Amino acid sequence: MVKNDATKKSCACTQRLRDLIRAAQPVKESSLKKATCECCGNVFWSNSEREYCFDCEAKGRK
Repeated sequence: MVKNDATKKSCACTQRLRDLIRAAQPVKESSLKKATCECCGNVFWSNSEREYCFDCEAKGRK
C-alpha cells in the first residue's frame, strides 16, 4: 500500500522544523495600493495605478 506525500502525516520533530523554516521566510509584500479617487474623493485599494474609483470609472464609460 503506497501513500502519496499529501496524505502522509509528519512526526512532531519534522513539523517543528517545517514551522521554523516557514517562520524564517520573508513576508511577501502586498500588491494592493491605497488610492484616492480624483472625482469623488473615495479612498480605495487597487493593484494597479488608477485615478478614479471603480464606480466613477464605470459612470464615465456609460
